[in-house]
Amino acid sequence: MPDPISPLGTPRVLVAAPENPRHAHLAWPKLALTSNGVLILVYSAGEFHGAHREGCPAVSVSSDNGTTFSDPQILAEFGEGENYTHCGNLAIGTTTDNAIILIAMAYRGDEANSIFCWVSIDAGQTWQDINVAALAAGRTGSVYGHIFSVPGRGYAVCGHFRAGSYPNDSGLWISFSQDGLHWGAPEQISDESLVEPDDPDRVIAPVTERSIPNKTPSRISIWTSSSLGLEWSEHGTVIEFPHEKGSANTDFGYPWMVKCEDGKWLIAFYFGQQKGPNAIWGLDFELGP
Repeated sequence: MPDPISPLGTPRVLVAAPENPRHAHLAWPKLALTSNGVLILVYSAGEFHGAHREGCPAVSVSSDNGTTFSDPQILAEFGEGENYTHCGNLAIGTTTDNAIILIAMAYRGDEANSIFCWVSIDAGQTWQDINVAALAAGRTGSVYGHIFSVPGRGYAVCGHFRAGSYPNDSGLWISFSQDGLHWGAPEQISDESLVEPDDPDRVIAPVTERSIPNKTPSRISIWTSSSLGLEWSEHGTVIEFPHEKGSANTDFGYPWMVKCEDGKWLIAFYFGQQKGPNAIWGLDFELGP
């Protein structure tokens, strides 16, 4: 598959795939912006993002409005011989004190799962562990990508229970924290598989769409809602993945967006091989009303 293209600009590599195959497959990117303008990019770094291929939570930092990002900093090693073999999804957010909170799941297929958490008070340069015993050791499952504020409750993060969790192994959960450093036990929202709740004035959803042979190309599109998710309209294509027969680069998706200080948006996504090197790509673009 050729490099991604966009009608809004030129996509670029934010973080190249490391040479070490142990961490060469970068995926599931998330972005956050601190109040002093530092961009924090988090993702999984492994052999591929399957349950048993040693994906590890990793961080890259940009102090120049996303022009360049630092090399991957691995926060924890998961893999063969460890309690957990892979980091799946991650969640990130900032507190009013400008601390960065990073929460990551870890799992061993459907056998076991846990939640890990870190905080950085120096714009992503160093990270300290946070005790999240109330969420760990099979009490939850997956975590979603956004830590958000809730009036009167502090901060919240959501995820879904998965097989291997107890006492719930399906449905959505939410956990609250007054300071981002101490998280309460998961509260079940629903026993159905739904989407992550949020509470902005406008909901913006980047969507990955796989190709339909001879009909539509693979792409990332933007959908927006001004009614808190009740009614949606398509904003258009942001990234397109042209097809090339025989190309090794066939894996892509899981976009995440953040609004930068200059008013533009930065969208991050992964692109590369399904089982092999995979870079984190990005695009700077303007999103109209």
